[in-house]
Amino acid sequence: MSQTVGDLLAECLQAAGAKRVFVSSGAPTLSWSPLEVIAVSNNEMAQVFCDADGFINKSLGVALFSDGRLRLSSSPGEPVVPIEIGPADIPVAIATWSLGRQTSAIEIECGDFSAELPEPHQALQLQQNDRLVRLGAEFADVAMAIVAGFGSSEHADAVWNAAQRTGAKVFATIESVGAIVRSHPLWGGVVGLQFDDYQLLNASDVVIAVGCDGDDVLFSDLTVIEIESAHLDFLGLDWPTPSSMKGEESQSLAISEVIQARRKDLATPLHPVRAFADCFEVIDDAIAIDDPWLKAWCARMVSSPRQLFMPRFFSPYFSLAAAIVSALDGKRIVGICTTIDEFSQECLQFAAQRNLNVTIEYWQFDDMQNQDDTQVDGSYAEVIESSAHRSQLVQALNEGGLQVLSCVVRRDDDELIDIFGPPLFTS
Repeated sequence: MSQTVGDLLAECLQAAGAKRVFVSSGAPTLSWSPLEVIAVSNNEMAQVFCDADGFINKSLGVALFSDGRLRLSSSPGEPVVPIEIGPADIPVAIATWSLGRQTSAIEIECGDFSAELPEPHQALQLQQNDRLVRLGAEFADVAMAIVAGFGSSEHADAVWNAAQRTGAKVFATIESVGAIVRSHPLWGGVVGLQFDDYQLLNASDVVIAVGCDGDDVLFSDLTVIEIESAHLDFLGLDWPTPSSMKGEESQSLAISEVIQARRKDLATPLHPVRAFADCFEVIDDAIAIDDPWLKAWCARMVSSPRQLFMPRFFSPYFSLAAAIVSALDGKRIVGICTTIDEFSQECLQFAAQRNLNVTIEYWQFDDMQNQDDTQVDGSYAEVIESSAHRSQLVQALNEGGLQVLSCVVRRDDDELIDIFGPPLFTS
């Protein structure tokens, strides 16, 4: 039986763990079976849905664009340069699309999908590397920190077990904070979000980066050892009781004081801390956030494990896309969005046409609310009073269907900048 380029693509994508493909209008027609095909109206929608699908499901998100480019992604907002490959290279290109990365994105061009291959090719499946890293008792007197990245978010208990054995402080990157955070003396905070937050690691001689991409730890001048979550059990097993580590306490104390004060702030418009406090109080489902400043506030104030989706790169439509894509799987992620424009309305129309259960909060910053392009279409939402934020959110969650709430949140970034510096990934 003859095999086409498209047949090979579908086989390789399935072998790599893909479950669906978002196909833009005008894209080449392919037989994607057994993958689910989700038709969308344009390339931008295909990309943001694909990126969100890969990120929230920790798998391979797939989009086919109108010009035949194929995007493979689990990293919302990551810029890529398309690469052109021949049919014979398709199995390797797809099997290794994220090799060595916790999140990744590539785009490939592979010619005419209907072309028959001169000889059949098989999909490849790569296994994780078997390398093990063992740190012995010679590290017992070294001040250590564990930085837990995206790849460790499903192994939070292993991270904390390693910390207990070694006495290492535990820090999280933005992509893992919801899973890793604990109310624990060894909890150190969130790093890799703002330029100065790596000062939290200043008391450490060695940083163990667990499940991190290389660029998660570029801003530290410390000795960094990168390992995978599977290696955590090989950290020294019989270490002496470590001496207490003071760490960089000034930043932690400063942000704690700000959050404590703002959590009770009843002023209008809402302070981001108060708005998030409302959300944490009433939302049991996962929360997706895309705005860099809101991610910073959320990461600094969350104090107990909960499911948060906050990609490292800025992707203005990520939280909207995450809420919609999760609804395709019968799940609910509440999206907190700050970008309101014509494309947002197209995404909402997509959700409405499919009768999806989607809950969105549009947070308009007070210095933006009078601009025309930030107004939500009245058919979807109206601005609610700050004092009614929590009760309206409860009502929306109970009613189901497509629910969009819009509230005004004040932009108050100076406090974060004073403590941790500006955000790293703003565009």
